[in-house]
Amino acid sequence: MMKRFESLDAVRGIGALIVVTGHLHIIGAFTELHFFRTCYIIVELFFVLSGFVLTHTYAYRDVKFTPYISSRFFRIFPLHILMLLIFIFLEFCRLLIQKNAGIHFDTTPFTGRTAPSEILPNLFLIQSWTPTTHYLNLTFNYPTWSLSVEFYTYIILYLTIITFRKMNIAPLIWLLISVATLWLLVSGNPILQQAVTRGVSSFFAGAFTYSIFRIFSDIKISTITATILEILCVVFLIYFVNSQYEAKQIICTVIYCLTIFTLAYQRGIISSFFLNKYMQHLGKISYSLYMVHVAVILIITTIMFIIQKKTGIELTQLIAGRRNLTTGNIFLNNLLALSIYFIVIVTATITYNNIEARFMKYRIKPSSNSQ
Repeated sequence: MMKRFESLDAVRGIGALIVVTGHLHIIGAFTELHFFRTCYIIVELFFVLSGFVLTHTYAYRDVKFTPYISSRFFRIFPLHILMLLIFIFLEFCRLLIQKNAGIHFDTTPFTGRTAPSEILPNLFLIQSWTPTTHYLNLTFNYPTWSLSVEFYTYIILYLTIITFRKMNIAPLIWLLISVATLWLLVSGNPILQQAVTRGVSSFFAGAFTYSIFRIFSDIKISTITATILEILCVVFLIYFVNSQYEAKQIICTVIYCLTIFTLAYQRGIISSFFLNKYMQHLGKISYSLYMVHVAVILIITTIMFIIQKKTGIELTQLIAGRRNLTTGNIFLNNLLALSIYFIVIVTATITYNNIEARFMKYRIKPSSNSQ
């Protein structure tokens, strides 16, 4: 039976919670710590992780394209389509509130990033690949910009596997793709969209990292050594994500690869902690966390904004073009942040059980001779 990296599942869950926090804006709460205001680059960790895990799962066995892409499709699209429909429904709600209650929101419904012209690119997850969409404005359920990149990168990975595996040069191709797209990104070359170069460079860095891990996977590492390496990786990760410097994209990509490589051995205290049932649950629902949190935040922000308009009690502030939530009390603001965490986790658990897990049953499974 193929090994599963349970510790890496937890990493995905933690990464999703960091993204949630980065999209929360609550005055005076822990959400405003500098780390969370600079953690946009944590999305690259997801790409590195996906490249590592998918290479482990598919690159060294015979898998046909149909079951491969079927598994990816039913993993991503059902929840994506549901959330897109929810965002369209929320726009209709905002439109009705604006017309019937006379409450005007910061942005007019169905304009800009939620314009009708953005629906089809979002539906087919092509919004990050084309300059005709408002990628910089992040349309509808805006975290899906990364899914837009990742889903079609799955196809690129499959093509490199079937083309170069027998020549034993697939890892070299993954490294070349990663370096080339990373160069396009840091040099500002416009030949590809920035979203694409961010995702593809990190994804194939993860794929190459797995090819190295596979060579050294049987090395015996003591718990003490593994723990020291894990702590160093986590410290460096936090430091470099939290800092601003010219080579941030390159350094963070390397740090992510080293972190995933180290945690994959599952020998240290940190990776052992990641194996507890609560961390594993976060990993299990990580995709749902990533997909539902913006809708939850939008609904809560809209409700507080409407209450503010009706009562005159200040519950939101427009700061740098963003609605920041506030209760007027720092303790209550932190409690509000934790409450939103709880709502997001409960919602994600529901969508995982009823959407993700249910639709994954419809994927086309590989035939017995392709295992």
